[in-house]
Amino acid sequence: DKPVQTYSSGMQSKLGFAFTAILKTDIILVDEVLSVGDSHFKKKSFNKMKELIAERNRTVVIVSHNTSTIQEICEKVIWLHDGDIKMIGPTEEVADLYEEFMEQY
Repeated sequence: DKPVQTYSSGMQSKLGFAFTAILKTDIILVDEVLSVGDSHFKKKSFNKMKELIAERNRTVVIVSHNTSTIQEICEKVIWLHDGDIKMIGPTEEVADLYEEFMEQY
């Protein structure tokens, strides 16, 4: 009964993810949505994201700083730094170099 702009940012993210999860689109863009909410929501949304990615006729682009999440659900990664592409490649390879870079940064 309340306008969406009165919802917390976390609730808005949950609502947006719910819409994304039920729509049949060719491309899905997800920005840090897997990092909001309580542990139950995180687990549920993570499993749904894995299900959406498994559909091979769909492209899913996930923006995240959580390398463990990226390593678990992504096949290919684009590493951006200061607006520049640092590397594109297999997740494990790129994530390892990203982690090394961030330790020295």
